Amino acid sequence: MSSIEFAHPEAWYLLLGLIPAVLVGLMLYRRLEKALGYLASGNETRKAKIHRRLFVRTVCWCLAWIFFTAAVSDPSWGTKLVPVQKYGKAASFVFDISYSMQADDVPLEAGGSRLAAAGNFASYLLDNMHGVSVSAVIAKGNGVTAVPLTEDFNAVRTLIGSLDPKLMSSVGTSLGSGIRTAAASFPGKSAKKPTVIFFTDGDETDGSLESAAMEAAKEGVSIIIVGFGSEKEIEITAGDGVTKVNTALRSARLQQIADNVCAAIEKENAVVFVDSNYSRSLGKVLKSLMSDYDSVQTGYELQSVKRFPLLLALSLLFFVLGFALSEINVRRSRLAVFLVCVTALPFLTSCSGRLDSAADVLAGTVRWHQKNYVDATSGFLKVMEKADESDNDYLMQYGLFGLSATYIMQNEDEAALERIKQISPEASDDILFAAYYNTGIIAHRKGEYEAAADAFKHALMIDGSNVDAKINLELSLINKSVVTSPAEQTAVNADSASDSSPRQDLVFSIVKENEKKQWKNTESQDYNSTVIDY
Repeated sequence: MSSIEFAHPEAWYLLLGLIPAVLVGLMLYRRLEKALGYLASGNETRKAKIHRRLFVRTVCWCLAWIFFTAAVSDPSWGTKLVPVQKYGKAASFVFDISYSMQADDVPLEAGGSRLAAAGNFASYLLDNMHGVSVSAVIAKGNGVTAVPLTEDFNAVRTLIGSLDPKLMSSVGTSLGSGIRTAAASFPGKSAKKPTVIFFTDGDETDGSLESAAMEAAKEGVSIIIVGFGSEKEIEITAGDGVTKVNTALRSARLQQIADNVCAAIEKENAVVFVDSNYSRSLGKVLKSLMSDYDSVQTGYELQSVKRFPLLLALSLLFFVLGFALSEINVRRSRLAVFLVCVTALPFLTSCSGRLDSAADVLAGTVRWHQKNYVDATSGFLKVMEKADESDNDYLMQYGLFGLSATYIMQNEDEAALERIKQISPEASDDILFAAYYNTGIIAHRKGEYEAAADAFKHALMIDGSNVDAKINLELSLINKSVVTSPAEQTAVNADSASDSSPRQDLVFSIVKENEKKQWKNTESQDYNSTVIDY
C-alpha cells in the first residue's frame, strides 16, 4: 500500500478545536440539566434518552470535524496512471564523490581512479549529447546541485575537472540524496523527457538508493546507473585519514536495485545498470539516453490520487447523521430513515436505472487501465449496445469515448477517429475535452501539426487550465513552423517512421568510430574485461 502524503499537514492542528468544543458542550448540558428539574430527580427513562441523543450527536459531529480536518490537509494515497507527452531530452549527471571513488582499481588509460574514470566517461557523453539540456549534481553525505539545467556544457566540463571528495564536508555516502536532488533539478511540467545518469561504485552508508530511485521512476524520471571500479575489494583510507576500509564495485546490488524498481512500477528499463568495465558501455548509455530523441513520446506516469472530495463528502455525511441519528425513536424512525436516504443520495447515481450501465462503463475502464484492451473493447461495445437499446444518449457518449481511447492505445488511429467523430457536440465537457485532446494526439502522430494545433486549441477552450494540452499545442505550433513545404513534410514523416533518426544514426556512428580508434582490441576482450570502453 502506498504511503499517505499531505499537501497541508499543518491543517491537523484544527483537531485541537475538538477539545474546547466538547468541553463547552458538556458545560451547556450541565446547565440544561439544572434548568430542567425533572432531569435531576426521577424520570430516568427520559434522562437516558436525552443522554443517548447527545452522545450520538457528539460522536457524529466529532467525526465530521475529523474528516473535515483530513480533507483540508489535502491527503493523497494510492496511484493512478496519468498520460504525459514528452519531447526532447534533459539529463542530470550525478557524481558520487565519496572517498571510495578515489580507489585506484581502474586501468590507467581509463583514468586510474574511479572518480577520474567517471569524469572521463561523462566528458565523452557530453561530446555526443547534442541538443540535450544537462545539469550536474555532486553526492556524498547529501546531494547538491552544482550546475543547474543548462545547454552550456562548458560549465559541466569545468565541474568534472575539479571533482574531489573535499568539495563537500558532509560525512558518509547517501546515494539516494543524489537521485532526489537530480530529480528536483528538472523543472516541473517540462516537455523534455528527464533522465538521471548516476556515476557511482554502489557503496553507500544509509541504503537510500533503491527508495530514491523508486520515487523518481514513479515521477517518470529514467535512471541510468553507471558503475565504476573492480568487483574485487580494495583497501582505502576513509575520510578521517586513518581508518582503513574495503571497497569494491557493488554491481550485483546495483543490478538488483534496477530490477526491483522496474518490477515494482511495471515499467521496463525505468532503471538501467551499466557496468563501465564491459565493452560498448558508452554506446549502451548513449542509446538509452538518446533513443526517440526526435519523437513525441506518449507515456504514463504514476501519480498519487487526491482524496479531498471523498473526505469532504464523509464530513458532510456525519454532520447530517448527527441530526438524523440523534432523533431516532419509535415515532420518528421514518424521519430518520428519510434523512439518511437523502444524505446517501448524492453518493449514488442520479437514476437507479443507470446502475447496471455505470457498472459496465466502470468494468471497461478498469480493463483499460489493466492494459487488457481486447476485453475493454468488448466492454465498451456492450455499453453502446445497451445505450442504443434504451435510447440513452448520455451513456452512448461514454461508450464512444471509451472505445476510441482503447483504439488509440492499440495504435488503431483511424478507427479511433471514426468513433470520436460520432461523439455528440452536446456531450459533457469532460468527454468533449478528452475527444479534442485525443484528436490532437492522433494528428500529431500523423505529422498533421496544423490539425493537431487546432484540436488542442478546441480542448483548451473547454478547459483552459490543462497544462498538458498547452504543452502539446506549443509543440504542434513549433513543428508546424519547422515544416515549410509538402516535400519537407513527406521527408519528416518518412524519417519518423524509420527505426532511428539521422541524428541518432550520426551520434551512434560517431560513438562507434571513436571506439574503433581508441580501443581497437575491445572486440577481442572477454566478458570480464577490466578496460573501460569509452
